Amino acid sequence: MHSDVVDRGLGQDPFVGSTLIGMYAECGFLEKAKNVFDKLPTKDAVAWSTLIAANVKNGNEEEALNLLAKMQMQGVIPTAAALVCALKACGCLGDSKKGQEIHADIARLGLLAIDTDIGNSIVYMYATLGMLAIAQEVFAALDVRDRFSCTALMTGYTEHGHSEDALALFDCMQLETISQDAVTFICALTACRNLQDSEKTQEIHVEVARRGFIHKDVNVGNVLVDAYTACGWLAKAVEVFESLPVRDVVSWTVLISGFTKCNEGERALQKFERMEQEGIVPNSHTYVCALQACGSIEEEEQGQVFHAEISRKGLLDSDVFIRNAVVGMYANCGLFAKARELFDQFKIHDTVFWNILISGYLKHNCNMQVLDSFREMQNENTKPNSVTYTYVLKGCALLGAVWDGQRVHSDIARVGLTEDFDIGNTLVDMYCIWGLLPEALQVFKLLPERDAVSWTTIIAGYVRNGYMEDALDSFDQMLNEWFSPSAMTFACVLKACSVLALKGRGQGIHTGICIYYPLELDSVVRNALIDMYARCGLLKDAERVFVQLPVKEAASWNALIAGYSQTGKNDQMLCLLDQMIKSEQYPDVISFIGILTACTHMGLVEQGILFFRAMSEDYGILGNLEHLTCVVDLFGRAGQLSNGMLLIQKMPRHPNLVTFHTLLSSSRREGNMDLGLELFVHAIEVDEGNTGTYVTLFNIYVGAGD
Repeated sequence: MHSDVVDRGLGQDPFVGSTLIGMYAECGFLEKAKNVFDKLPTKDAVAWSTLIAANVKNGNEEEALNLLAKMQMQGVIPTAAALVCALKACGCLGDSKKGQEIHADIARLGLLAIDTDIGNSIVYMYATLGMLAIAQEVFAALDVRDRFSCTALMTGYTEHGHSEDALALFDCMQLETISQDAVTFICALTACRNLQDSEKTQEIHVEVARRGFIHKDVNVGNVLVDAYTACGWLAKAVEVFESLPVRDVVSWTVLISGFTKCNEGERALQKFERMEQEGIVPNSHTYVCALQACGSIEEEEQGQVFHAEISRKGLLDSDVFIRNAVVGMYANCGLFAKARELFDQFKIHDTVFWNILISGYLKHNCNMQVLDSFREMQNENTKPNSVTYTYVLKGCALLGAVWDGQRVHSDIARVGLTEDFDIGNTLVDMYCIWGLLPEALQVFKLLPERDAVSWTTIIAGYVRNGYMEDALDSFDQMLNEWFSPSAMTFACVLKACSVLALKGRGQGIHTGICIYYPLELDSVVRNALIDMYARCGLLKDAERVFVQLPVKEAASWNALIAGYSQTGKNDQMLCLLDQMIKSEQYPDVISFIGILTACTHMGLVEQGILFFRAMSEDYGILGNLEHLTCVVDLFGRAGQLSNGMLLIQKMPRHPNLVTFHTLLSSSRREGNMDLGLELFVHAIEVDEGNTGTYVTLFNIYVGAGD
């Protein structure tokens, strides 16, 4: 066609030339478009504008701005279309200075009041650049605010952490009956996703379905699926996904990503398999999500299959996100040799790459490797970020590395990250784990802002260290400051109530949960309620909560077993144990403490020994010191002191003071002075200053009449 135009002598006509430039731009032939432009004897504003638009369309924004400058230098006044394209280029490049210069030129030429596209483009540019105050100012000054200007500002809000403002503007559009298109709804749903607002997502879902956008535009459907998964509403996400008339690779990737983020790695991999069966080819992002799913459920075999596919397609060396995901998969699966081998293959180790490796070590409780990797990272002069420090602090806490943790705390203060939410909360948790409550409180009080996690962390710290009244006081303060408790918060304060036997307070918290929070269904909260009621002797209430459980976990059974055991309801406890086994929920380490304690109180020596043997023989559980102490108590209460002493002598680990005191008390009851003296000697070797040891020996002498 171009040759025919030249043959007819029309190649130098500005109008025809501009049309040819536009045609080549649409086809992606930018060089040919430029050749046509260069051959034009007279380059009018339309020709310049068309070439500027061609460069922007093909991602060559810098050249577009250079062309605008040349155009102006040659005295050609830019058209509105040229300025719109230039503003878009500034937004894409993040060039606020040039954008403001163009804005000033537009104002000087008086074009803002003449052309609505220019005003909308200025709003979009500032919104894209994150200069929201100026974007709002320009938006407010527009004579006409249409869906383009509103959507432009909404886009800026969602991209720069102001999703509430985006939804407020969306609601204003509806009140003012400003038309809304697919892009508007995509912005609104993106804001819902960012805020995890399931109610607003459902409201917009109804509207887009009514207008037919889900069937007209696959992008609307994809963002709707993404919003539901972000809210944790997977059933609704799947429902929308299955209703999509067309499902592209983005649709599948969004769903797979949602399952992965909601800790449903197995279902994510099932969706990946189905996607391939339907002939959809995964892209890099799909592979990243699938690898993350493998890591989350430690599905190393499938992860290795993905690794092989990725290598075969040449994606491992060309895509940094793929590289990170592969190393992360191996680290999360605990295959550290392979993870480290791949890690070392790549010469550039940025902060994110180090964080992925450190995260894997932390997940598998390899806390020394967490610290070693952190030191190695610093030796490479790679700058840690807030995520790195959070991981390292957790590693120090679990390792009991007080000196290292305090040194990292000093580093954090030096680089000015003490005001970071996650770091602050992790510091509080670290000091609480070490039992250093004054230090934890100091960090907590210095936090610039406290969120629900901060309060829960300090409450959990109080409970961990036995300060139950302080935990409940902090809970009251948390509520007074209008923070919503989480499942973990409720579990902690219910634990405090159970230890203090505050049945009234515990019942009040239970009532509050039922009225104000949807968390009663949370298994952690329900188990804490069972434990609280059982420890407070309110077994009927404990049973009521237990019966209502949709799924009875080992922790649920254990809480009720312990309650029966502690209140002397041993027959009911053994009956419950039988029900537990019949339901194919087998007793664990904690279960057997309650079982052995019950046998002790009932004097069931033979049955207790059978249960103790069954721990290892039938359930593969190695008894710890607490179990062994229960058996010592079992022998002692039955008067079989020699068997109790024999068990102490054969213990694989050294007995503690509780073990010796248990049999010492039995010796007092049986009046066995010789054994009592022997146990006394062992007890003072463990703790010479314990007064209870001397009191028990004194009582043995008194009982013997000496």
